[in-house]
Formats: sequence, C-alpha cells, structure tokens
Amino acid sequence: MIDTERHRIARELHDSVAQYVLSAGMAVEVARGEAEGLGETGAGISLRLGTAKELSQQAVDQLRRAIYALHRTPSDTVVELPELLREGRLPPPATAGGPVRVEGEAVAFPAEAGHEVARAVGEALFNVAVHARAERAVVRLRYQPDQVLVSVADDGRGDPKELSRLLRLERGSPGDGSHRGPANIESRLLDLGGSVAFRRARIGGVRVEMRVPLPLVRPVRPGLIDQLIATRPREGS
Repeated sequence: MIDTERHRIARELHDSVAQYVLSAGMAVEVARGEAEGLGETGAGISLRLGTAKELSQQAVDQLRRAIYALHRTPSDTVVELPELLREGRLPPPATAGGPVRVEGEAVAFPAEAGHEVARAVGEALFNVAVHARAERAVVRLRYQPDQVLVSVADDGRGDPKELSRLLRLERGSPGDGSHRGPANIESRLLDLGGSVAFRRARIGGVRVEMRVPLPLVRPVRPGLIDQLIATRPREGS
C-alpha cells in the first residue's frame, strides 16, 4: 500500500506540478524577452525575471529528484557506489563493455550522494544509447585520495566539443525539461561540489569524465526566499 501511494504521488508530481512549473518558467522567459525590449526601463524587470527563471529551473530539478526518490525500490538502499552502478541495470551498449571497472579502495558515500552519481552515470549512458550510435560503452570508477573519478566511454559518433558547446547553451536556457542531458549530469555533480568534462575516448567516441572531491562536502545554495529577497527592488528605486 505504501509503495502504491508513493508511486501515485510521484505520478501526480510529474504529470501536474512539474508541468505547471515548466510552463511558468517558459512564461517568465517570454516576459523577460519583452522586458529587454524596453531598454533602460525594463532592465530592472529583466533582472528580476532572470532570477525567477533560475528559481523555476531549480524547482524543476528538485521535483525530478523528489520523483526519483519516490520511485526508489528497496534495493536502492545500497550505499556503496560500485554496487549502485552495478544495480543500475545498464542498458546496451554499456552491457557490451563488460561490468563496471573499479580501481582503488572504495570509499563509503552517503546514500543520497551515491544515488546522485549513479543517476548522472545513467544519464550519460542514456545519451550514449539514444544519440551516439555506439556498439560498446565502458563505465570506470576510480578512487583516489582526494577525489572519486567516474567515466563513461563509448565507441560511437559523438563529438566532445559539440557536447561541451551544448552544455554551455543548456546552462543559459530553461528549455522544456527535455534534451538537457549534459546539463542534468552537471547539475547533479555540482550539488556534490564536483564537475563534468567531455573528452575523446580511446575507443573512438566520447568519454564523459565526472569528478567528485573528497571529503565530500555539499555546497550550500541560497534558499529560494533568500534569492527573492536579494532581487527585490528597494524602496524608492
């Protein structure tokens, strides 16, 4: 009964709340464009609408994570990152690359952080399966004294420079919630103080390099109310 209710709530969040927030973000972007056309008069309005756009995107990201958390199965309580990656039921072409390759001594991750990294890897593999036309993909996990490195390499037709360019474009656009693979990966890693980069893989395609520093420290983001207060026009302005 509890699982059924959790899934019902997840569906409601996905089908109603998330869609309303996405629509609000797109409406804000349209209004921002109109404000920019007003010259100096619309400069302040455009600035505040830009903050509203960023807040709406953050809200969408938080909703996605809540939906994922509600859909977790009992096996998702595994804490060790290698097990999380192996339990990810990697789709082709990742299965053609063999099991997840692990190097170094494993470090215990907080469950939430481990799931963020595992989801970032899943996003990278989804992009490989859908866009790269690859026959093989390899997931490698390396533990180092000051960081954890996770890479997804494929033998497909992707271009790392194009993916880097796409990421820069996605950072500045709320979009419609789809086709945001690189930005979604980066968002998950930034929340852990990490980063993502795209390189040419030795097997011919793209290598997605994900880095998470150790010890793990979550950066503190300003709250939504704090951001709204910071952009609120002062009296007499």
